[in-house]
Amino acid sequence: MRQERLPAGWDEERVQRVLKYYEEQSEDEAVAEEEVAVSRKETKSYERRHSRYGLE
Repeated sequence: MRQERLPAGWDEERVQRVLKYYEEQSEDEAVAEEEVAVSRKETKSYERRHSRYGLE
């Protein structure tokens, strides 16, 4: 039998909660979540570029 490896701090219960969350998520909710993630990524990238050059 294959031994499953999970990231530190994860257990089977957490895996099941995450799976359930995404299985029950509507398409609109998924799109909204993705838009927030992209916005945050762009903001952090912008902040890094500007702080590097003292343009805060």
